[in-house]
Amino acid sequence: MCTPNFIGQQSGEGRARPALVPLRALFLVASGLVVLAAIQLFVLTDRTDHFFAWTVRPPISAAADGAFYLAAVLVLVPATGAREWRRVRSLAFTVLVVSTGKLAATVIHASRFHFHSPDATARVAAWGWLAVYAVVPPVLFALIVAQLRLRGTDPPGGLALGSWLRLVASVEALAMSGAGVSLFFAPSWIARAWPWTLTTLTSRSIGAWFLGIAVLAWAVPLENDLDRARWVFFTSVALGILQFVVLIRFGDQIRWGRPLSWVYVAVFASFIGTGLAGTIAWMEGRRSGGHPSGAPSHP
Repeated sequence: MCTPNFIGQQSGEGRARPALVPLRALFLVASGLVVLAAIQLFVLTDRTDHFFAWTVRPPISAAADGAFYLAAVLVLVPATGAREWRRVRSLAFTVLVVSTGKLAATVIHASRFHFHSPDATARVAAWGWLAVYAVVPPVLFALIVAQLRLRGTDPPGGLALGSWLRLVASVEALAMSGAGVSLFFAPSWIARAWPWTLTTLTSRSIGAWFLGIAVLAWAVPLENDLDRARWVFFTSVALGILQFVVLIRFGDQIRWGRPLSWVYVAVFASFIGTGLAGTIAWMEGRRSGGHPSGAPSHP
């Protein structure tokens, strides 16, 4: 009677596919790198000519980009302690999309970077940026392939989202997908309607974030698991608040007469609302004793 269980353990079947240690280590390194980028862009917004890989103008573009980096800390840090692949798979694909998009933007607009700047700090920032985004995509891709080749299962969760929460999350994911595609692949076109002045480089840099967040956002309704989505909900609230801080700091650089300016406000207000609703739903589910697959509640 014990034979089937023994065979399952030997073959790797019947147990959750583990998260590889190198993948978790990559998330740890990425956590530190996004904090550094957040300081360069969100804090030292007006000094990108000296502290960042390229000079970002107007400053609101730097701050908006930096807000994404700062919010990313909330999903990357918990992922370093994950033990199961199913808990970090959507984040892995998100980081792959963002880092690949950043690398592509760097290659396309290489002349805009401080690779040959007389300012040593700016030059180091530019080469450091290139090193990070040249290494992360291929390494992460190899790790994802290795994860998918591991034997094991990726069992579904047990704390399901409500139908209305899944619907709102899907609408947000669709909005981020459309914005990401426009910003990255049609920067000149979207610049005519964007709330503030965009260069093609900053458009693609921010667009990479929108595309990556779209991947993470789609995972919420598709995986339909409040426990796995809780860090996404926390990050959603933080990102919405940070983007509102950007709008307040640089309100004079926004063209409020453009409809897309108010769409931008509505989208990130929706992020806050959805994040709070999802967090409350997760807390209520935990209090009622719900738990995905009987597994311990770690990221």
